[in-house]
Amino acid sequence: MSALEDVTLSVAPKEFISIVGHSGAGKTT
Repeated sequence: MSALEDVTLSVAPKEFISIVGHSGAGKTT
């Protein structure tokens, strides 16, 4: 997990999950 993802989880977990799910939950940036 990257620092950006960690921050996103802290700020907006639902939004993070939505983004990851939309990406396919398997992509790495």
